[in-house]
This record gives sequence, structure tokens and C-alpha cells, in this order.
Amino acid sequence: MAKNKLDNTPNARKLLDSLRYLGYDNLYAISDLVDNSLDAEAQHIHIATKRQATTDFIIQIADNGLGMTEDVLDQASRLGSETPRNTAIDLGRFGMGLVTASLSLGRRLTIITRPRKGELLVNVTDIDHMIEANQFIREYFGPAREAEKKIFAEALGDAPSGTVIQISKSDGFKRKYTKAFEKELTQHVGQVYRMFIRSGREFYVGEQKVPINDPLWLDDGKNEPYSDETYELEFGPEGEKQTESARIRLVMLPDHGSTQLNKKHGYNIQKSGFYVLRNNREIAAARLLGLNSLSRHPDFIRFRGEIFISGRVDEAMGIEFTKRDVKPTQSIRDQLDAAIGGDLVSIRKQLKKRAAVAESYDVDYAASERLIDSKSALLIKPLPQPEAEPEPETQKPEAKEAGKPVPGAVQFNVGHFEREGPIYAAEQRGRTIYIEWNADHPFYQRVILANRENRDVINAVNAMVFSMAAAELRLFTDEDVQELFESWKTDLSSNLRILLS
Repeated sequence: MAKNKLDNTPNARKLLDSLRYLGYDNLYAISDLVDNSLDAEAQHIHIATKRQATTDFIIQIADNGLGMTEDVLDQASRLGSETPRNTAIDLGRFGMGLVTASLSLGRRLTIITRPRKGELLVNVTDIDHMIEANQFIREYFGPAREAEKKIFAEALGDAPSGTVIQISKSDGFKRKYTKAFEKELTQHVGQVYRMFIRSGREFYVGEQKVPINDPLWLDDGKNEPYSDETYELEFGPEGEKQTESARIRLVMLPDHGSTQLNKKHGYNIQKSGFYVLRNNREIAAARLLGLNSLSRHPDFIRFRGEIFISGRVDEAMGIEFTKRDVKPTQSIRDQLDAAIGGDLVSIRKQLKKRAAVAESYDVDYAASERLIDSKSALLIKPLPQPEAEPEPETQKPEAKEAGKPVPGAVQFNVGHFEREGPIYAAEQRGRTIYIEWNADHPFYQRVILANRENRDVINAVNAMVFSMAAAELRLFTDEDVQELFESWKTDLSSNLRILLS
């Protein structure tokens, strides 16, 4: 067999074109480049996007990490590099990230690096140069030239070590305005690397220092985890099973008082779910992970979770080299369901109950109160009750506090008398009838809450319950009639509960 028949070298033109379209988003491509800086123990990482001429952009990542020796640079700039990796702590995995991420952004990659006590080295790889030769070859590899020395000095000054990556001929950079992109990138970096920022690493996008962007809101001091536990996950083929610890943190976001207010604060069912961090770097956001106990149901709008894993479980978690998603095996899903399924069920119940309570107060009764006040003189009402004795100055009734209006004929409020309780409660103070709707009763949920945006319906129902309360209070001077009316209201509430459930 001829020797050339044994040569299985890939066609450079075809493979390069394929590698450029792996589905990298610009944000995730830059994250893959930043991972290399963190693996090099950089404490300061600067990311910038600059317009060059009228159509090109330069994407630059500069760090003060350990830099690369000639051998490491040689490997790092190859597809499938053989640089040593520790899966327990390193962010890289396949040795593909630096090259494939840069290919997705632009056609020309320049790496300028200085190891400690070493010389400034450069690697230049240009797609057009490789396509022309139809070979995987570099345009330049060796000591830095004057232009590259200037780039390094401008980015890192006299840093004893570090690396500057520049991507140009950026036909894969899909953004038109760098300022808008840098704002989006700042939020992305602040979220993906939030654990590193907490530990003291500093990231800059343009001139701005990147703040923590925590989807679990743990940094604002208003939120506490529901649970924060470590579980052992088993993975691997039969006979070769291994175990690895996974930290799982479950959180209920702060309640701002109503569904609408929560949405105004950025709560969104599409943002609920688990945020998976591999070696403390987020690789997947708001995932359901195929768990039986979790769904996109609105009950979970305030739920967030974090799962911290190491690179040792990459295969079991279904992590591919672009580090954008997770697809855990059935075994891992079953173990997660067994470990936290009960917690998720409890969280859903709590969130559902709290949402119902908050929603019950999210009804505007002012229009109904004004309507009844406007016709108060024409209505049949109980006689005004004598004013109570004035309370001590330190305990003035709320209605008489300075700046608060004196209540009119009626005041509507919301109470919770349990599902089996009456649909409303009423009492008279002075000339005002105070009515409390029972938010736990199906009538309130099916009629009041369901029509809270419909003022005509709310006014009509409130007019009805005011009329019932007024008749009730007029008859309460007779104890026998009072007992009879209470029995009538109990039967009314029971029938409505059955009919509307």
C-alpha cells in the first residue's frame, strides 16, 4: 500500500471552516479565552473590544498570570493541546478552547506572552494563511517584535509575566456597537465568574471594573439560602464506580410584595432553575436538569439553585468542550431527584402559599370605596356607633393619625380566615363599616383576584358585600337574629366554597 494512503491528515480548508461554526456565542467565546487566564493564576484580567478602521474589530484579553514558556505556547496554540490539566481545579478541559474560541470570533489570532524570568514570545495564526497553504501552519512563532512589544507594554506595563491575546479580522464578531456589547459582557462576566470575584480576582471590561452579578441575589444581604448541603454523586461504568461531592444550594428570592412587583425586579420564570458551576465557573444557567421535581411552572418563579461540581464529573454531567450546557445522565438525574426532590416539593408549596398571600393584597379597593361614599346618604346603613374613648397619645387609632384621611362609609381590607371560614367579616366603628375579605376562600380567588383588573366587576362585587354587611350589622342588636344571620352566612360560604372549588 502506498505511503500516502496511510496519511489521514485532515483537509485544513474544510476543517477550519467547520471549526468556525461550532455554535459559539461571542460572550461564551470570550469566556473560554478568560478561562485560560484564570488557569494561569491571573489576578487581574482586562477585556476590551476596539473598532479598527471602519469594518474590523480587535478583541483583546490581557492578564497578569504566569505567562507561557515556549513549549507551553507551542501546545496552547494548537488544536487539542497537550498542556497538563488538573480536572479538579482547571477551567479548560479538551485543550481546544483557546483556538476554537478565537476562530469563532476572528480570522487572526495573536498571542503575546512572557513567563516569569523569560523572554517575550509571540504566536501568530491566520486562517487565510493556513487556507492558502491548506495546512495547519503558523504565520509567526518566536521572540516578540517591536509592534508586539508595544502591545504588551500598553496592556500590562512592566508586568513580570502575563499574556495578551488579540483577535482581529473579526468577521465572527456579531456586534455593531462596542459600548452596548461591553455592557452585556460586563453582566455576563460578573455572573459566570462571580465566585472568582468574591475570592478577590479582578475583571475589567473596557475601563469598568466588573461587579458581581449574582442570579441568586446572595450579595444584597436580603436573601438566605433555603439549604446548602453537600451530596455524594456516583458515576462511571459498573465495576468502576466513582463518587464525587457536589454542593447544592437552594434559594428562594426575596418577595417584593406582589407578583407584579416581583416581575419589575427582574423575576422571570425563564431565569428560574439551577445554575451549574464547574470548578466554580458557571457553565449553565437556569436549567431544569430533567428533574421530576422541577418545572417551568409559575410557582417556581422565585426559585434559584446552584450546583457546584468538579471537572471529574464532566462526562456524567454531559459537559461538552464549549462549556455552555449540561445534559446529565439518567443516573445523575435520579440521584439529584433522590437528594433534593423533597426540598423542591417543599419549596414549591411555600412559594405557592406566599404568592397567594401576596397576590391577595394586590387589589385596589379605592374605587369601590369612593363609589359607596358618593351614595352614602341614600343607603340603608346601621346607625353610627358611639365613638370609643380616646386612646393614649402613644396609641392613637390609625385613622386619626396626622395626614391620614378620616375613613368614609366603608373600608375594604383582606384577611385570612382559612378556606373553611366565611367569605367576609364585617364590623362597625363609628360611622364606618370595615369589611375584610377572606383571601383563603375560593370566592375571593375565583372572583376578586380573577377580575382585579376589571373595575366594574370589582365595584359590583364590593357593592354586594357592602350591602350584605350593612344589613347584617343593622340586625346585630338582637342576639337571636345575630345567631340566625351567622348561620345563614356559614351556609352561604360553604355552598360557594363547594360550587367554586
